[in-house]
Amino acid sequence: MPMLKIAQSIPSVGIDCIELQIIVSRQMDIEDFVEAMTNLFAISYISIDEYGIIKRLC
Repeated sequence: MPMLKIAQSIPSVGIDCIELQIIVSRQMDIEDFVEAMTNLFAISYISIDEYGIIKRLC
């Protein structure tokens, strides 16, 4: 479920990693956030640029 919440929270223009964590921090702890982000990155659903901006690829 954390993966879905994170995926829904990423706007089409992208979002800063810290800002995204703050947004979802009320629904999940940091361990769930890191695990969900790792999984989303591993399945190529998101990309993270050198500035920490997260964008959806799908």
